[in-house]
Amino acid sequence: MIRNQVSFAAVSFIVLSASYFGLYSIHYFEYLRNLWVRSDCSGLSYYAIDDAFNDHLLDDEKQQGLMECYCEQMYETYGDRALNIIFEDEERYCQ
Repeated sequence: MIRNQVSFAAVSFIVLSASYFGLYSIHYFEYLRNLWVRSDCSGLSYYAIDDAFNDHLLDDEKQQGLMECYCEQMYETYGDRALNIIFEDEERYCQ
């Protein structure tokens, strides 16, 4: 009887530990993926102004850096005129 209880406790501990480690690993992977996506503007061939603005409105840790990618894209296309793009809140974030 005692042997069964010890075995059940050991199995329960292993299952709970594996579950915790799995959830922590997923969280850490998502954190690293967000940092990787944030630093890379080669993921898309076109960045829309609405996507860039909406990304800019997010908390800093959730932003993917789409505003930088959008402004870089516009600067490559339009040159210095891209610095005068006005967003929904009347700000010029590409400056």
